[in-house]
Order: sequence, then C-alpha cells, then structure tokens
Amino acid sequence: MTEHSPIIDQTSLQAAFDAAIAQYEAGETETALTQLRACLAVAPDQAAIWTYLGRGLRRQKQLRASLAAYRRAVELAPTETGILSDYSFALCEAGEFAEAIKIRRNLLAQDPGNLRRISLLAEALHCDRRQAEAAELLEKVEESHVLDAKIYVQRALARLVIGDWQRGLADFEHRVGLKDFKTDDQIRWTRWEGQDLQGKTIVILNEQGYGDGIFSARFLPALKARGAIVIMVAPAPLLRLYEGLDCVDVVRRKVDQHDQFDFYTYPMSIPHRLGFDGTDFPPPARFRIPQACRAKARSQLASYRSRFKIGMVWTGSTANPMNPARATTPQDFLPLAELPGVQMVSLYKGDRIGDLEDSGCAGLIVDACSKDADFADTAAVIEAMDLVVTTDTAVAHLAASLNKPVWLLLSRQGFWYYGYGDVTPWYPSMRLYHQEVQGDWGPVFDRVLRGLRGDLRARMDQGAPE
Repeated sequence: MTEHSPIIDQTSLQAAFDAAIAQYEAGETETALTQLRACLAVAPDQAAIWTYLGRGLRRQKQLRASLAAYRRAVELAPTETGILSDYSFALCEAGEFAEAIKIRRNLLAQDPGNLRRISLLAEALHCDRRQAEAAELLEKVEESHVLDAKIYVQRALARLVIGDWQRGLADFEHRVGLKDFKTDDQIRWTRWEGQDLQGKTIVILNEQGYGDGIFSARFLPALKARGAIVIMVAPAPLLRLYEGLDCVDVVRRKVDQHDQFDFYTYPMSIPHRLGFDGTDFPPPARFRIPQACRAKARSQLASYRSRFKIGMVWTGSTANPMNPARATTPQDFLPLAELPGVQMVSLYKGDRIGDLEDSGCAGLIVDACSKDADFADTAAVIEAMDLVVTTDTAVAHLAASLNKPVWLLLSRQGFWYYGYGDVTPWYPSMRLYHQEVQGDWGPVFDRVLRGLRGDLRARMDQGAPE
C-alpha cells in the first residue's frame, strides 16, 4: 500500500531530504522514495534529490525509472562526479554498457591515476565483452601502481575469457586475498606451489561455490599421477560425489590444526600450479552415482518413463551476488513444457523452490530434487534425463560431467569457463545459449525452443518415441 506523501515546504525541505537519506540508508526504501517524491514536488531542480531517487529505484530493480531519475540529476549537475559515477552503476546494471564506458572514461581522464576509476572502467569493459581492452588497461596500471587483490582478479577474469590461461590463472591466485574469500580451516601447512608430490600428502581445502568444486575435480588425477596422497575437504552436499572419485584417497568434511599434511592447496589453484596453458583440456571428473540414489530416482520418475524428460534449473544460489544477472524464472520454461511428449523436471534445490508454485508451474514442471540429501541424489535424477536446460549453476557442471546433453543459458556477460561461442572445450556435451542484450531472456528461450523442436523431430524420424 502506497504511503501518503508528507507535506513539505521550502522551510522543511532540508530536514525532509535528510530524513529520506536516513530512511534509504536504513533500508526503508519505499518510505524513502515517498519522502523523496514529496521533496521533488517542492524542489524539482535539486540534483541530489533526483540522485537518491535513482538509487532507491535501482535498489527496487526499477531500472528504467532509475535511469530516468539519474538523467534528470545529470541534466541539472552535468559535471558532478559523484552523480556521474552513480549513474554509471545504474547503466551497467541495465545493460547499457556503452554509455557507462563513456562516462567512466571521462571520469578517469579527470584523474588518470585513480585506481578505483581504472577498476570501474575495466569492469564496464568486461561486462561489454571487451575483455582484451580491460586486460590491456589493467596491465598498464601495474607499471605505476601496487595492485590490490580485486584488481588482480579483475585482470584474471579478463585474461581467462580470451584464453590467456597461464597469466590469467596466475592472476587468479590473488583471489585468496579478497575479503570475501572463505575457508573454515586453520592453515598451518605449506602451500603447494608445484613442489614434488611423490609420497607426499596434499589436502585440498574447500573454496568458492559447488560448481567450481565440480569443475576443478578434473585436475585431481594429475596430482595422483605425481605420486600424491590426496585428501579432499568437501562440503556436505558434495561429500558422496567426491567419495566416488578414484583419484581421491580420503574425503573429509573438515580438517583441524592437529592434522599432519605436507601441503595444502585450493581446487582452483591446481590448474595454475600444474602449468595449464590451454593446449590440453582435461576431461570432466568421472563421478560414480550410488545405487541407492539411482533406485530413488527411478521410483520418483517412473510415471514419466515414456516421455522426453528435460531437467531444468532457473536460478542458482541467492547468496551469489552474480545470481540476479544469471537467473531466469520458471515461466520462461513453459513453452518447453507445452511440447508434445515432453516432461519438464526441476533439478533445483534451494530457498527459491516456492517459485514453482507461485508461478503456476508446479505440476507442469515436476519438483524432483528440492528434498534431495545432496548432489549424489541430484546426479541420479540427472542421469535419468534426456536433456538438461539450465542457467549457470552447479547443476550445469554436474550434468556435463555426467556427459548428459546440457543446454546452458548464459547472461550477456557470461563467465570465463565458457567464452562467447556455442561450445566450450571444458564440457564436450554442453551447448551454449548467450543473451545478446543484458537481461533479455526472450530470444534465448526462442532459440532453445527452436533447437528442441528440431531435436524432437529428428528423434521421431529415427523412430525413437517422442
């Protein structure tokens, strides 16, 4: 319910604006917006008020209205650097990268040595798929600045997308210096930097997301081949999957300071220390699925035995700051569910499972995984699918590791594993579908629907049941 606008005049304007700022900072966005609109009714020529209106609307994901508010602010104060910087963030979020890049170039020209402005320009270039420019910009910076971990990781992502594997992976090592890099373990062992592993014990500590863990498991056989005793620390959802890997000697949930290991490393550090240069891509890890999981999946899916089963995921972890750009909705998958002979199956497990019912898709899309114990259960359901269509989540890595056909739905920005083509050398069974316009999933699903119709026709022509 919309609040009534407070009555404000010139004498109370500053106090009302200060109150709106306090409300915004306290997270009371709707109240703040009501107050800001009342302020604008009295003082529509105040750029600062328009700026806060833009911020509030951006927080509510009303991006078009947010940009309109920012443009009014810029019209009133065209040289105010704070407003221009704020505006550039809104432009990036709305996918209007060219204008954001222009603003950030101009801001950098005013202060060429400003490391934050350099970083923000590189970020906009990266979002606009101009990674070579971003990498070049950040390479020059190192000549005159001491770089922090964030800049190194920025440069790593730019280099990795364009296939500059060795330098990109070396830069990526700086991620351990990021403030949000998390490990629960007290590290008292020697970090492995390529030392001889013959007869040595190496513990691989958990890092990053589940998908990164599944992806990086492909490098574990190389450690075993060097004579290492491999100890894997795995979060509970991945524990049973890792227990099925021949290249891992022991899988543990935790380690502590009393354990005796020769070396430690992180999963995503292994390719760098092995000297990966892009000439030979190791195949995905070969995970074994417990028979009990297979029996459970068969029971769940028995009613759909004769249908073409498509596993789907529309969103990843809501804790991932990149998830809003990657996520879509269950409704987007309905055209696939409407095809004759098709049964859509949700492979999602997480706090957004209510989206199925809220969207009216429950039943049309069968929930098969929300109550799974872990990814071993999910793997058994994936094994029973004919196809997996998913956003960029751990399920995509798992399904492709199981050599299941995977159609991966990617935002315009994408991620370095995949590049910008139709396929990726990391996963032979994966087909890539990129957004052309940031946030616009419509054409992506149109291409998926056309591809699926073609595949179903081919199956019928070959005599397979639809």
